[in-house]
Amino acid sequence: MNCIFTLRRLCSVPASALLCSVVRPVSLFYHLFLINPEKRKAVQLCPLVNSGILHRALVPALRADGMGIDYTHPDIQAFDTVKVLDKKLKIMGRPPVVDPFA
Repeated sequence: MNCIFTLRRLCSVPASALLCSVVRPVSLFYHLFLINPEKRKAVQLCPLVNSGILHRALVPALRADGMGIDYTHPDIQAFDTVKVLDKKLKIMGRPPVVDPFA
């Protein structure tokens, strides 16, 4: 797939069409991925992504219709990104994450 074409196509779609709906509340998306739009802060999730931790956490919550993550799934509701990331960073010998919502 041509990444430039995909990026242009995504950029032409309003963010509200990608994120906002009854099925995917923006607040749950921001909380899960540690993004604080009010403070314009985000946490790098690279250690969780590169290790596969985030992938393993999200796979059980994939929607049956193939339309992404079911943010109402109990595993997603209970997933504490800060806690899991802090545990991974401790193993790596790095300082804990600063919660963007604190």
